[in-house]
Amino acid sequence: MPKKEALRREVTIQVRFIAFLLIVVSIVCGIFAAVKSAQVRRLQAEAAEVQTLVLEAKAKSEELQRRLAFTETDEYIAQEARQRFGYMEEGEIRFVLEGSAAANAPQPLIVQTPTPAPSPTPEETNAPVSTVAP
Repeated sequence: MPKKEALRREVTIQVRFIAFLLIVVSIVCGIFAAVKSAQVRRLQAEAAEVQTLVLEAKAKSEELQRRLAFTETDEYIAQEARQRFGYMEEGEIRFVLEGSAAANAPQPLIVQTPTPAPSPTPEETNAPVSTVAP
């Protein structure tokens, strides 16, 4: 019987050793899975952040394209002439509040057209006025 007990002891030791190895391997695999899972979550967060940046860049690009197209219009040229150089269209009146930014803006060039002098009246010429009776 000593052989059976020795064999039984050996089998018990082997089973315990295999169980221990399985537990160690399971723990190592669990740790590895947890680390990889954390890395995956971090990479997913980075990917979402990069996607947000890409969308913002696309929106900014579209805005710049729209502004570039606007700079080629007559409306833009008129707007810039008014804002930068103070030009006004005919018949417009400029109101400037003291202390405002517009007060420091360049003043428009106003060209006054000469008005013809009125003809002198007979009183001004000292000429005798002839009156005709009816």
